[in-house]
Amino acid sequence: MSPADPPRPAPPPPSPNLRPDDPPESVPPGEEEETVHYGDAVIGRAFRWSGWAFLALVVGTLLGLWWWKRQPAAAPARLTPSRHPNSP
Repeated sequence: MSPADPPRPAPPPPSPNLRPDDPPESVPPGEEEETVHYGDAVIGRAFRWSGWAFLALVVGTLLGLWWWKRQPAAAPARLTPSRHPNSP
């Protein structure tokens, strides 16, 4: 900003008539758009985290079922010595 530029006017003060329980049409258009964008971002972030949590639960459940239903390892084969009647 150069010294020759005129100063910007101050933003208007908030309306004292606005309360949180006012109907949506009483909110100025600029503020509503920012609030909607922020709300969409929060919902999107929550949806992504919920998706990852659901995926983790599904993977954990499948791993648990696989571990529970797996077959036990087969015992190693053992050779038993044979006894022939004619052996010394």
